[in-house]
Amino acid sequence: MRPALALDGRPDTAWAVGPVSDAVGERLVVRPAEPLRTDHLVLLQRQAAGATDEIRSIDVRVNDGPTQTVQLDESSLTPPGQRIDLGGSVSVSELEFEITGV
Repeated sequence: MRPALALDGRPDTAWAVGPVSDAVGERLVVRPAEPLRTDHLVLLQRQAAGATDEIRSIDVRVNDGPTQTVQLDESSLTPPGQRIDLGGSVSVSELEFEITGV
């Protein structure tokens, strides 16, 4: 429920969408204070004991670019997480995630 926990680098914390019956359509938008340069992201799903709310697919959008649909696999469920390549080095000033499948 705390979006900042999505980016703190700790696998024992997470962003959660809250008590909704269907997380599809929930979004997280990140705007760093200064643009960050990277060629990939790493997504690790919530590691809480007993967590049963696996995300199967997400849309990722960098800045105002095209949306990239990512099918999440088993690597997203355990550290270090699933690597999502961005197609080359980009300067990220806005990053948007939208849950598209659970």
